[in-house]
Amino acid sequence: MKLLFAFTLLIMSLGCSTVPEQRQFSKIANGMPKYEVLDRLGEPTRVRRSQGRDRWTYIYQHKGIQVEREIHFVEGKVVYVGNPPAAKVSAEQADEENRRTTEDNEQSRVLKKAEKRNLYENLEKDMKGNPSKKKVPDYNEL
Repeated sequence: MKLLFAFTLLIMSLGCSTVPEQRQFSKIANGMPKYEVLDRLGEPTRVRRSQGRDRWTYIYQHKGIQVEREIHFVEGKVVYVGNPPAAKVSAEQADEENRRTTEDNEQSRVLKKAEKRNLYENLEKDMKGNPSKKKVPDYNEL
């Protein structure tokens, strides 16, 4: 009897859990407040903020396939429901661009440092034979 009662409770609790299904997303409309989305779909799998939007991601199984859907909010209201937006560039392209930018920045930094060192050395040479110059400027970034 106890086993039957425990099994019944388990089945009832599974029926009450909010796991989003494909058809539930069609009920989410633009302008809907966050609390209504929570009531209909339950807690999102992932929450993040990007470009002034709250982005909720729901990951669930539909006919044995993992599905990922996003809901975007601006000022607490739904503005987008659908698949996650595709990246504008691939991860490899973004990595390559970041590598090039880092290299360019490093080269620029090294050149500026060499220019400042050269200016300092020239000033130092100029001051050695000139008693009227009493103070060497401070080049902080050497």
